Amino acid sequence: MFKKRLVCAWHCSLLYPKQTWPQSGESYSFGASEAHRRQNITCDKCFAQCKHEIRGRYLTSVQRSPFVLGQFIIFSTLQKPLDVYKKPSGKCFFQGDHGFDNKVNSMQTVFVGYGPTFKYKTKVPPFENIELYNVMCDLLGLKPAPNNGTHGSLNHLLRTNTFRPTMPEEVTRPNYPGIMYLQSDFDLGCNCDEKNKLDELNRRLHIKGSTEERHLLYGRPAVLYRTRYDILYHTDFESGYSEIFLMPLWTSYTISKQAEVSSVPEYLTNCVRPDVRVSPSFSQSCLAYKNDKQMSYGFLFPPYLSSSPEAKYDAFLVTNMVPMYPAFKRIWNYFQRVLVKKYASERNGVNVISGPIFDYDYDGLHDTQDKIKQYVEGSSVPVPTHYYSIVTSCLDFTQPADKCDGPLSVSSFILPHRPDNEESCNSSEDESQWVEELIKMHTARVRDIEQLTSLDFFRKTSRSYPEILTLKTYLHTYESEI
Repeated sequence: MFKKRLVCAWHCSLLYPKQTWPQSGESYSFGASEAHRRQNITCDKCFAQCKHEIRGRYLTSVQRSPFVLGQFIIFSTLQKPLDVYKKPSGKCFFQGDHGFDNKVNSMQTVFVGYGPTFKYKTKVPPFENIELYNVMCDLLGLKPAPNNGTHGSLNHLLRTNTFRPTMPEEVTRPNYPGIMYLQSDFDLGCNCDEKNKLDELNRRLHIKGSTEERHLLYGRPAVLYRTRYDILYHTDFESGYSEIFLMPLWTSYTISKQAEVSSVPEYLTNCVRPDVRVSPSFSQSCLAYKNDKQMSYGFLFPPYLSSSPEAKYDAFLVTNMVPMYPAFKRIWNYFQRVLVKKYASERNGVNVISGPIFDYDYDGLHDTQDKIKQYVEGSSVPVPTHYYSIVTSCLDFTQPADKCDGPLSVSSFILPHRPDNEESCNSSEDESQWVEELIKMHTARVRDIEQLTSLDFFRKTSRSYPEILTLKTYLHTYESEI
C-alpha cells in the first residue's frame, strides 16, 4: 500500500496569487473574499505538493507552451471518510481519491468521432485527452499552437491525414572509441581481484557493431541536444556514454525468455573495472563514493543477467556505473534481478533501455548542466533526479522480442531517485512485498521519458512513424492488475 492524498480541485493558479503559493506540505484556508473561487471545491483546507514529489508522468505536462493540462496539484486535508492516512502501526489505509491520476479507471472517458473524416466503425486503444487538440486542428484545417500533445499520434483515427509527422533530426552524433588507454592510466580507488585476467577482459572490448542488432532492436536512440558521447559495445549490452555526465545516457540490452539469473560471486561484489576506451578524465572514481557516506552506486546493465562469467566482468565497468542512494538500490536491484526476468518470461523476451534523468527544476524537460544542483561529494558526478526504464516486447507474445514483425508492446517507468522509500508504507518488508507495485505506480509514457532526457527512441522499426508515435504516447495503467 502507498501513501496517497486527495486532490482538492483546480490548478494552483486559480487558488493562489503567485506570491502567496504555499510551500510543500503547508496548509491554506480560504477566506470569505475567495468564496467565489471555490464554487465547485469540496474541501476548505488544502496543501500544496512540491513538483519533486509528483510522479514523473505529471511533470511533462508543465511545459512552456500556451496549452497544457495538469500544471499543479492541490491535495486536501479532508477528514475521513475521504482522507488517506498512515497510522502509527505503519499500515496504510486508503479511503478514496479523485481527480488527479489519469491512470485510474474512473478518470477515463469515451471519445466518439462522427463524420466523413473519421474512420468508420473503428475502435482504437486508449489515448490521452491532450492528443485531441491536434486532431481538432487537423479537422478544421488549422495549424496547432505549441501544446503538450504529440501531433500525428492519432492519425489512425482519420481516413486521410493532413499532417504527416517526421522523425526529429539527430543533433549530436556519437563517437566510436576503440581501446585507447592503459590499465595503469586509471586510479579508480577500487579494482577487481582478477588482475591477471584484465588484459584478456579488455580485449573483449574490441567488439564492434556485431551486438547492435541484438541489443538495439529499434535503432540507436538519438540525442537531440549538443553534447559529447560515445557508443560502447559489450557482449550483453550497449551504451551511449556521456563524457559530460560521466555515465551512460542510455543502456540497452535484450533478455530472452530462456535467460537465467545468476548470482554475483563474492569476489566481484566490490569490483569496478576501468574502461580503457574512455579517458580517465571522463570516468567516475570509487573514491568519490567512499567520501560520500549518503551515496552508493549501481549498474545500468544488471550483472545478474550476464550470459557468461566472462561477460559478467563487463557489467562491472566504470562506464556502466551510476550514482544511487542505498534505499533506491533496493528498488533498482529488485527490478533488474526479478522483474526484468519475469517480464521476459511472460512476454517471450524483452528489450530494456534504462538511463538517468536530470530534472532539477521539475519542468518535465531535460536539464542543462547549469541546472544540476547535486553531485556525488567531492566529484563532478551529477546525481540523477530519476531513472527511467523502457521495456519493449512483441505485442504477439508468440513471437520473440528479437524476431518481432508485428506491432510492439511497451511498458515505461520513471522512478524517482530518493534517499528513502517512504512512499511505500511497507518498505521495511522484503522487496517482493512492495517494489513491483511501487514501480507500476510510476508508470509513464515513452514520450514523457523523451522530453525528460531529450532522447528520441524507436527510430528503426518495421512500423510506420505515426504508429510509433501512438506507441510512444500510450500509458500502461496496470489498473486491471492493482
